[in-house]
Amino acid sequence: MASRLMHLAVCRELERVLPIKNANDFRVGQILPDAVLSADKKAVNSHFAKILHNGKRKVFDFAAFYDRYKREIPSEEIYLGYYFHLIEDNLFRKLIYYDLDLLSRRGEPEFLAELYRDYHILNGIIAEKYLIGIDLQIPQGFSDMTLNEIYPFELKDFLADMQNDIAERIPDEPKFFTSEVLKRFIAECVRVCTGEYRGLKCGGPAAGLYEMSYGIM
Repeated sequence: MASRLMHLAVCRELERVLPIKNANDFRVGQILPDAVLSADKKAVNSHFAKILHNGKRKVFDFAAFYDRYKREIPSEEIYLGYYFHLIEDNLFRKLIYYDLDLLSRRGEPEFLAELYRDYHILNGIIAEKYLIGIDLQIPQGFSDMTLNEIYPFELKDFLADMQNDIAERIPDEPKFFTSEVLKRFIAECVRVCTGEYRGLKCGGPAAGLYEMSYGIM
């Protein structure tokens, strides 16, 4: 899945084209699904993972999230950010597996290690290019939000740990996720999410689950 700084970079670009009123809450929502530190993310399923097509495809079910929180999404931007995160992670998997033709390496420990090294190399580039700093705050009334029924998100520790990403500077070149690929990913996320924003204004998700899914067999 995309790194938290990648999601925040997408936030910065979306804020240029969407009428986001509470940027802090929108950005927190964009990284919140990953704020699971003390449990197995698969067991928690904060990404609403769903298997489709007789076990052959997988998707992060943004439509299920919408159905569950359709009252909150239009008025509370932390929910909108969360919704976009799920869409962006679908786009990330499609980019990695299809555009970069790496589906055959899915699940390989060595591949994951190489990919995570790319994340670390990109952290400093993203922090500087998109002016990502240490200003995110826990939203007011966060502990009472219904989002915590998904999981009691460990947001305080997660935000503190993210400062390591923001401060990271590794003078090396990524192997797979180059700066050009990053640029392409962010542009695609902005394109799709702005379309989804218009769709939500009309009453529901614009993209279909199968369209956003990726093969696992």
